[in-house]
Amino acid sequence: MARNSLVWIALISSAPAFAANCATCSQAPQKIEIPGISSVADATQALNPRRNPRELLPLFYENFIVNCSVSRYHERGGEQGGSAGHKLIYIKGACRVPNGRRSEIQVCPARAADRTDRNAGVTLSVDKQFKNTRFIATDGIDTMFGWNVAADESLTREKIDRTVDRIVASGASRGIELHEEAMANFAKRTQEYEAQYRKPFTRERFVAETGIGTNYAISFARSSECTFVPISKSELEKAVAQANALNSDYANDRKIYQWNGIADNCTHFTDNLMAGIGIGHEYRTSNTKLGKLKHLGTLARFRDPEVRIPVRSLVQEAERITARVPNPDDLFADRKLREHYANWGTLPQRPGGLVGNVAFHSNDNEVFLQGSASSSLSPVTKYFRNWDNALAKLLKTPHATSLETNLETFVTQVSAMESQGQSWSRFAARNPKLNNRVHEALYNRYWAELQREKIASLSRLRVLRGEMTVDEYRGRARH
Repeated sequence: MARNSLVWIALISSAPAFAANCATCSQAPQKIEIPGISSVADATQALNPRRNPRELLPLFYENFIVNCSVSRYHERGGEQGGSAGHKLIYIKGACRVPNGRRSEIQVCPARAADRTDRNAGVTLSVDKQFKNTRFIATDGIDTMFGWNVAADESLTREKIDRTVDRIVASGASRGIELHEEAMANFAKRTQEYEAQYRKPFTRERFVAETGIGTNYAISFARSSECTFVPISKSELEKAVAQANALNSDYANDRKIYQWNGIADNCTHFTDNLMAGIGIGHEYRTSNTKLGKLKHLGTLARFRDPEVRIPVRSLVQEAERITARVPNPDDLFADRKLREHYANWGTLPQRPGGLVGNVAFHSNDNEVFLQGSASSSLSPVTKYFRNWDNALAKLLKTPHATSLETNLETFVTQVSAMESQGQSWSRFAARNPKLNNRVHEALYNRYWAELQREKIASLSRLRVLRGEMTVDEYRGRARH
């Protein structure tokens, strides 16, 4: 595995094996399940209490999204899941609404302690079993990946049962109704469970049990490739509103949710949620026979933009967020970019936007086998682009995987813009047709934001390099 791979995953993970395996020098990266060692956080410095890597990303970015494409599900002695795998999303800064409608979320109430708590967020995951909600919402990124079980521990049925207990106790699975096939499986499982444990088996527990490795505790059953997307408070609010809107008809019993692998799947949901904050496109979904036929028609012609597949979606998002940040002149000379910024107040590409992966829990896993995932429903579409190769290339790109390289690249870009003497007056003189007050205000706002973000990125780099303490950074951030 590349030395600079997965830096951001280690920065936000509890990674229980991290300290134990990094007590000795630079050989640690070969030993840990969730690597996080790079040129910016080598093993000899990783235990420095001034800048614990596990705290840094939530410290640097109060709100963020982790969007993951995961491999197929394969339980020992059981059937494999769908070949395309699964997709789910974590929103830091969003919380479940206490006693709200099914899976309803809100911006977390303002509590200072939550600002740098990586678990002050929710995971949203679509499940084809569900009838009165599109997705289930569970609390915390540790729950999302199953970080309650250390990478160097064995994974047993007992540990999975304890994880299920926590989901049931949280109320995340309460009130979710299931389709007929799932109810038949629930009836069968009820007989097995009550015969074995001599106590009642509830639908809430069935929803939690069947969600292991799909809706939460992903690493128990799958490997993951994920994007890390820092977001503003405004984008957080839009993401929460978009998630609730995409689920409103089902949570309010106006419609029955009908999952469909071609026309309305997990990737449609995550893509459409991200489109709600201006990253990527919104894709149509359909539960009607005619709508499904239209989707199949595009697939048959090998033109399948509406047929969303996890790996392909992840690559497209990763390329957007890690792309070069345009200078103000380029932004305003490009009509589409200019209009996007005017409409959304931000661009998809941003400093801190990263891609990485999280390993399958392979150590003494008594329950699951490692699965794979396909990037295409049709082999022919790979002739247009091989998405697996594109992902592999991204995971070898330093500025897309290393936080330090990412921030250094951004700072260098903005410094180059400054040396070129970027200004509205100069741009307007060369582009008189664009010279108006609206464009001038947008140009100056964008340029000011780039310069503010450069200053913030320089502070983050100082923390990463051990030149500034976490407490010093917190003090500067407050001001």
